[in-house]
Amino acid sequence: METMMKEFNDRIRELKNCMLFRTEGTCEETDELLRELRDSLSEIETRVSQMLKFLGEEKAAIERTDEIRAKLQSQHDHLEWISQHLPKHLPGNNEYPTFDRTNVYPS
Repeated sequence: METMMKEFNDRIRELKNCMLFRTEGTCEETDELLRELRDSLSEIETRVSQMLKFLGEEKAAIERTDEIRAKLQSQHDHLEWISQHLPKHLPGNNEYPTFDRTNVYPS
């Protein structure tokens, strides 16, 4: 993109010089240079439009990711709260074994 802008600016400078010193260039050369500038500008506008579209899509994806992250954090917090408020003596809790199992501590 920077290269395109540099080329575009160089062509504008060339056009200004051609306009200042008409004796060095013909009207056809000036018209050709103007056509090239229009084409370059059109190409730059197309690329900028594509970049803006891409950035818009990226922004939407980031927002969706943030929403998903917030939902997951909410679910995690809810599960954490549940685990803190469950009785510690429930079957399957290896940290606080129950007495109805033969192997009280896992191997």
